[in-house]
Amino acid sequence: MFVTFSFQKRIEPESRWQALRLRLLERLCPPRTTIARIPLYDSFFTDIRIGARLCQDVQQERQLRQCGRFALCAEGCPMPEGFLPAVSPADIRQLTARLLCGAATKILSLSALPLYCRCVALIDPPCAYGGLLEQLVKYTPELIIYTENQKAYEGYAQRLMEQYGAPVQFISDPRALSRACLILDTGGIPLPPLRPIPILSVSQAVRDTNLRLCQPLWQPGPADAVLPPGIDRYAFLTALSVRCRVRELGALPVCSLLCRDRRSDITEAAAQIARNQSEALRVR
Repeated sequence: MFVTFSFQKRIEPESRWQALRLRLLERLCPPRTTIARIPLYDSFFTDIRIGARLCQDVQQERQLRQCGRFALCAEGCPMPEGFLPAVSPADIRQLTARLLCGAATKILSLSALPLYCRCVALIDPPCAYGGLLEQLVKYTPELIIYTENQKAYEGYAQRLMEQYGAPVQFISDPRALSRACLILDTGGIPLPPLRPIPILSVSQAVRDTNLRLCQPLWQPGPADAVLPPGIDRYAFLTALSVRCRVRELGALPVCSLLCRDRRSDITEAAAQIARNQSEALRVR
């Protein structure tokens, strides 16, 4: 379970007179901090809206202590004493990678490529995302892995061969990624210029000449309906997954991805894969 801390919504005054009136009312009757338990996905989180002060009485302090240890804070709201961050940047990257993996399998399905033409590459230098292989192998007969920790990946590769008969090829030169029709990049490493291969990237800061797609966007759902103001959407979804064990959030259908400065529908990536294959056949 986790707690969210955000500020109560303030009324924006329409005139100077109304601003003075609101200021007087707040002084005479300061807004109280509210604590509410919000049910969601067979679990719950605690929503705390901060008023004039975080704690105003002993009873409220006792309520805060019972809410849990982990918290998400809105922008500009410091982490209260006694709480720990509900998620880490690594947690958010893990969930983002799972969403991108689901987008990758959808793109492959929409591309209408024959199974034998599908080759998917996974970039994972530290071997932190080996669990994605089993989902990918159902949509491709050939997997390429770029990693700096091949030994840690050997167990995953052996299991895929035993259960699915799917070989895994390890590469040490990023230029070999050009063989793939789709790349899932969880490492954010510098890549050489590749032909227009869709690269689903966990990293949002990497800019290069390749066709990078990042920041998966999904249709609003139950979590968005109760998202507290100022709380980051990715962090909130990750906290539900990590702290409330809501596993189905990693399988949310992605509707679009950010491609440079615009949103791109996943059907565009599927069409690009099909074009790449047609050009490759013409060259042969």
